[in-house]
Amino acid sequence: MLKAAVPASLCLMLLSACSNPVPQNMRKYAGTWRNDDSSVVIEISPEGRLKYRLVEIDNKKSIQGNIQSLDNSIIHIGYGPFSSKFKVTAEPHLNNNGIWSMTVDGRYLNRAQ
Repeated sequence: MLKAAVPASLCLMLLSACSNPVPQNMRKYAGTWRNDDSSVVIEISPEGRLKYRLVEIDNKKSIQGNIQSLDNSIIHIGYGPFSSKFKVTAEPHLNNNGIWSMTVDGRYLNRAQ
């Protein structure tokens, strides 16, 4: 049993170490994004890592991982059962106040200055 666990954990460690940079045409996604009360924070690095934090009165959630795919509708991080998807309903754009904004999982986010 231990012999099988070692290769499996080694594979998981190697997979988690793999990260592809955010493609040049998607660099507008890179940065720290938060909603008005900072209860949701998403950090997307140019190197292809994502950190997500949700802090509400009755709900706390933290996820981080390598971005596996990124397009204008879904951000997919992690592998297999250790993966998460975030739905992008409004891709990054300059809003009327000249601030970069996007909507992810139904939450309106602004890029931190």
